[in-house]
Amino acid sequence: MLGVGSLPEEVFKVCLRDDCLTVRMLRRRALKNFIKLAASAEFSKLVDVADMTVKRIGYVITEESRIAAVRNAVVKEYVEVLKLDLPLNKDIVDLLGGQPSWMLEELSSGNSVVDALRVAMMAFYMEYLDRSDWQQLDVLDFVAYAVLEMLRRGWVARSRAAELLKWITDQVLSASLPISTATGS
Repeated sequence: MLGVGSLPEEVFKVCLRDDCLTVRMLRRRALKNFIKLAASAEFSKLVDVADMTVKRIGYVITEESRIAAVRNAVVKEYVEVLKLDLPLNKDIVDLLGGQPSWMLEELSSGNSVVDALRVAMMAFYMEYLDRSDWQQLDVLDFVAYAVLEMLRRGWVARSRAAELLKWITDQVLSASLPISTATGS
């Protein structure tokens, strides 16, 4: 459950998990490894690379009570971020535009990354509520965070980041398709 909640916790700095510091530290280590391996990978291969990277870190929660606590926290994190009245922190402003006092809803419409991110966050939220198996969501949430981090560092173009976020959203919403059979450009 290393990737679960990556978007609200890493991008928006909203973390309600009791293991937040540990997870964020491990996630950053996984991100470093992921970026090295994923720099030139096709869309459909990013998930495999992320899955391998996350598994290598080996952060596993097995106790049902802790799993339930993480699930509740992550759903609440997405609710917090999706309320759209969360002031943007400096990292988000630098990444997506706007001003520090702005809220997510105030970012200009037509910004392809912002639009794709909003849709992705809604998809993650809906699926975290509906699914009992979060394995695919775990990896996809991590990939979405990694894409935004690569954009922040200038390693991927805005148009490519928007395409990747849209592709991730399609994967999140296509619960009936195994991720490994997905195709991308």
